[in-house]
Amino acid sequence: MRRRSCKPSRHGRTITGMRGALALLALLVGCSSSSDDASPCADHAGTYSVKFTARSGNCGEISEQIVTLPSGPQMLPAGCTGTIDTSADNCRVTYDETCVLPMNTGTSQLKGVATWSSDSSSAHEVAELTILDPTGRLLCSGTYDVTDTRL
Repeated sequence: MRRRSCKPSRHGRTITGMRGALALLALLVGCSSSSDDASPCADHAGTYSVKFTARSGNCGEISEQIVTLPSGPQMLPAGCTGTIDTSADNCRVTYDETCVLPMNTGTSQLKGVATWSSDSSSAHEVAELTILDPTGRLLCSGTYDVTDTRL
């Protein structure tokens, strides 16, 4: 596995509240990967429909999002720390990151694994989301199935 540190985004995206934290989840799918076969996965650049299905937890439903991923490695927004491990074949990505929410309203913690089809036309991800208030008190947590489909 290649290991990358999470760095601020060159795209200047900002997380806004829980919805923004979940939007970050969609962005991370671009970092995530693993294929159905042994061939390397294509670059994940493109525009995707990202659908979330709650498995468990109390963070609630997340609406479908449209996300455009640039070519090359994805970068996390400013205010986030953590790691992203990408498989050598670019098909599986494991991430563990923490972001400060705007105006210091708390933090989001996101852990997950995404698996991409070899042509990167789709991905499946399982992600765990935790939102904490500024004192570290748990506001919500949940596990989501995430399906990405190239438009």
